[in-house]
Amino acid sequence: PAYTNALVLRQQMISYVQNFQFYMMYEVIQLNWKVFQAKYDKAITVDDVMQGHMDFLEKCVNDFLMHHHDIIRIVWKILACCIQFTNYLNKIASDFNQKFQFFVKSNNVRIAYRDAAGKNVLRTLLEGELDHTIKRQQKIFNSMLEEFIDRVSRLTQDTDP
Repeated sequence: PAYTNALVLRQQMISYVQNFQFYMMYEVIQLNWKVFQAKYDKAITVDDVMQGHMDFLEKCVNDFLMHHHDIIRIVWKILACCIQFTNYLNKIASDFNQKFQFFVKSNNVRIAYRDAAGKNVLRTLLEGELDHTIKRQQKIFNSMLEEFIDRVSRLTQDTDP
């Protein structure tokens, strides 16, 4: 169950990052870029182009919620949580690979998943610490995601007429 929970959490984190990137690229930058291009095509002076570009940048900053420091802080915390979890999984994988390589090099492939004391290395890694860490990371990630959604929802309610 710990390994499955790790994969589920990893997929949730990937999904969040991909959706956030999609929002920034296609819902903000691409739409605002088209508006800027239309202004550029109609521009007569360099000042018109510069004003169109400034409007583009300002609209992107607003749509990215960059003026809302509490939301940006939550986004950074979520991304930091994703990075921390990825680093943790990489460390677990590296530890396991090192132990596995030791047994392969010593020609003990038959017992490659067992450590010197005879314990199953994979089971040891997947029980206890890993399970606890994954549950803790899942709780942290979910609470930050809920806070993000709550803040954005309140922001949209405050700005609706």
